Parts: sequence; structure tokens; C-alpha cells
Amino acid sequence: MMLPNFIKTYLWDTPIEHVHPQRHVRFIAERLMEHGDRKASRWLLRTYTRPTLQRVVRESRRLSRRSRHYWALVLNDRTHRTLCTKSQSHRRRRHAWPR
Repeated sequence: MMLPNFIKTYLWDTPIEHVHPQRHVRFIAERLMEHGDRKASRWLLRTYTRPTLQRVVRESRRLSRRSRHYWALVLNDRTHRTLCTKSQSHRRRRHAWPR
């Protein structure tokens, strides 16, 4: 299966001939979920299964919180809150050594 021309604009930093829709599902889905428009979203939902996209939402570290939450709602996935989306548990100090 070949990628449609309008999808190629979202894969700006990768030679399109090296991207295979079935082998690079996560890469394609992350890009379209983060940067895609409605047309790209429709293509994504028609091309990949719901469980596959839900797994991308749960496991991806490249999606912003906003995109992750939006896609979890679209895919009706209530388990999208994972460790990689939570804030750090320790506080950062302003200085390396206390004053």
C-alpha cells in the first residue's frame, strides 16, 4: 500500500520511499496525530485498527499531552494515562549545591 500524496507533507524529514505504512505504523500515526488535519485524521482512522491506534496513544512518548488526550477521546480509550505522560515525581533544584 502506498501513502497518499497529502500524507507526505507530514513526513517532511524522511525520504517517503523508505516509509512503509504497515512497518512504520507508530511513526506515521504519531506524526498524523500530532500534526495532521481532518483529512489526515480520517485517513488514519480508515487505515489502521482502533486497537492499533489506542496502543500508539498509550505507548508513544512523542505525542503531546493535548494530542494524547484528544486521541484518547476520539478512540474511546480510558487507559491512556501512563507513566510517560505524568510529570516527574522529584523537584528540581535551582542550584547544583545548596547555598
